[in-house]
Amino acid sequence: METSVAHAPPAAARPVPALAFSDPESALRWAKTLPFLNVAQVFEQVIGQLNAVSAADFSPRERATIAELMREQVMHLHTELARRYAGKPQPAVDRELEAAEEAVAMWSALWEQYSACLKPLLEGDPELAGVKAKILQRGLHVGKQLVVVHGLSRRIPTASFWQELHAYYRLAEMLDCTVTAVSDDLNPHAIGTSCYSMYMHALLLALADPFSMSVRQIELADRWLGQWARKVFPYDQERETEGPVVVVDLDSATGASLLAGVPSHPAPSLRYCYPGKLAMSVRGRLKRLSTG
Repeated sequence: METSVAHAPPAAARPVPALAFSDPESALRWAKTLPFLNVAQVFEQVIGQLNAVSAADFSPRERATIAELMREQVMHLHTELARRYAGKPQPAVDRELEAAEEAVAMWSALWEQYSACLKPLLEGDPELAGVKAKILQRGLHVGKQLVVVHGLSRRIPTASFWQELHAYYRLAEMLDCTVTAVSDDLNPHAIGTSCYSMYMHALLLALADPFSMSVRQIELADRWLGQWARKVFPYDQERETEGPVVVVDLDSATGASLLAGVPSHPAPSLRYCYPGKLAMSVRGRLKRLSTG
């Protein structure tokens, strides 16, 4: 059974604690003191500090750096929380429901930090000039992780989620950094990581219907797309093809769609993604597997 949930809970649902740090250096020291043996306690501290950072007056560069430091803590909590709700019978109740909602809230709170940097990026903040691709890729990665969480908890992402994800990629286009290579130690299986590959990773994972997959299937699809998403690029112009095309509308409140052909009167906001190279890679992999 599938349910729909907003990608972030109301801000008033959780009190904002005092900041435990004042800059990226002290944030790193704070992160190293987290008692990871107690998942509930660490979650409360991490979500509390993320909310406190949202309310604080950090510069965009400081905010992005703090978000980068806390992303590792969020990823660790993601794994621990998933053990409580992933693959459980639906509709979820009590402990499973709470863990799923905490996972969505946690990733959403981290996403807010990167989203707060979008306006300064658009306005050309000089402190962000050298890290624009990295910030946008990190924000797109958080969006992809929210697709994973929704799939694991059998929830459908909301319209606001897709609008936010498309906004990240639109800005990457505007800033001409869609193909800029970005290093990311938290994605060990990813190849050729960039804004466009991370965007396609999220779109293709959602298109694969993770909401009906087993936990193992979601994990495998997520890992494989880390290597294969770079083989599908969202072009702004239609290209000749004899096969299906993945179409996404940057102005829409939905994800991508697999079509037999493009619309007769396409809007300028449409992006065309041709899966030919991906299909060829998958067929090659299957052939090698069949021969041992």
